[in-house]
Amino acid sequence: MTGATTSLGARTVEFLLQQTDTRIVIGVAAEKQGPDIRDSDGRFEYRRANLLRSRDLKNLFNGEEISGGYVDTVVHLAYRHLPETAGQGTHQLNISGTNSLLSHSLEARGIKRFVLRSSAMVYRISPLNPSILPETCDLDMEPDTHPIIQDEVNAEMLCRMKMDHPETEIVVLRPAYTVGKDTRSFISAFLQSRVCLTAVGYNPLVNILHHDDMVRALCLAAHNGRKGVYNIPGSETVPMNHMVRLAGRSPHAIPWRFLPAAYRGLRNLGLSTFQVEVSPERMRYPCILDGTRAARALGYEPQQRVDFSSLA
Repeated sequence: MTGATTSLGARTVEFLLQQTDTRIVIGVAAEKQGPDIRDSDGRFEYRRANLLRSRDLKNLFNGEEISGGYVDTVVHLAYRHLPETAGQGTHQLNISGTNSLLSHSLEARGIKRFVLRSSAMVYRISPLNPSILPETCDLDMEPDTHPIIQDEVNAEMLCRMKMDHPETEIVVLRPAYTVGKDTRSFISAFLQSRVCLTAVGYNPLVNILHHDDMVRALCLAAHNGRKGVYNIPGSETVPMNHMVRLAGRSPHAIPWRFLPAAYRGLRNLGLSTFQVEVSPERMRYPCILDGTRAARALGYEPQQRVDFSSLA
């Protein structure tokens, strides 16, 4: 599992170790120090590796655990989704790192499954969209799409081009807006703003995914995921203004076209980290995911309720 030192990575490792059919989990990250994992029976090991260094990847895949056939699944979480990290280094990690890891996984003996965590941010948001988005909806591939979303779309394309590989199941997960302890996302940054600005005349429905449901979806995909792309919806769907109030804030509506400039001002004053310009249409139109495929193929159903008061 790459990205093992992230909050999501560490919690997924611990959840996998709770499953009796998990033989070994190898956490991979660029940091010298691995995550603090509760591991009473020695089934977790940490490997330091930079996905952009070919030597590190060769050493990783030539190690006894992978070359000996003890590892059969790769879960890729070493991916930067946050807009403030956008830049050349992030682009290289997101695209070159994903491509290199995927190539080594497909060439390795015994790797039966490759799981990529993408996100629902890849969807193009439009008033013409269906009320509930299936996996076949259009992706945001416009020339002016924010670079961090372009990376997500392109990383998915790398995986989808290899999805017919005869020996390795490639699984792509598109989670809804995810919230939870130490979790940062488009919606969590919005709710943590000292001032929550919304678009006057709009109150889109928002689907929220609890961090623990995201962990469970990753584990289901790792154990029995069939090749394909899967939406991972959350259990909570609420109107945006109501969500803000549940989080203990008051929504302040302004004309939609002024939102990017207004949030830049709030960031300059230290009152927000929210970058609405990543996908401003999401302040007007809903992004509700159809989870039918994930329910049928992965056995995934959202279970965790969200305590909105803890998010602000």
